Amino acid sequence: MGRIARLEPRPGRAFLTDANQYVLPEVFVQKVGSDLVVTTNDEHIPHLRISNVYKDLMAQGGNTAEVKNYIREKIRAGKFLIKSLHQRQQTILNIGKEIMKRQREFMEKGVAHLKPLTMAQVAEVVGVHETTVSRAVSGKYIQTPRACSS
Repeated sequence: MGRIARLEPRPGRAFLTDANQYVLPEVFVQKVGSDLVVTTNDEHIPHLRISNVYKDLMAQGGNTAEVKNYIREKIRAGKFLIKSLHQRQQTILNIGKEIMKRQREFMEKGVAHLKPLTMAQVAEVVGVHETTVSRAVSGKYIQTPRACSS
């Protein structure tokens, strides 16, 4: 009887990965006075910059044109990546602001005031293609001061 009491009732538990999956919102909405302030969650996005080492390598006189072109191309690619990440964050912010603008009554008065809103409507105002809105919001979350109840 004592041996049975020491056995693991769920022997597969040791092979489970962490079952807790936490949601990180991409956008935060806070009520400040009578305004809804929309901000992006930049905590999980690393701060990227081009290292000065590459700029120093470009300034060295002993490099061939081929080496300089290679370094120049890598710097250009790095700047493009940084610009793309900033543009992504700005697009998500603009989409969040438009959603909050159109759903203000829902935020203040509840589910009965939720209005239909299409990706095409948001895309038109934000100035991007509808598929961009679709990709931007897919799998994303927004944290609002509104509790999820009816």
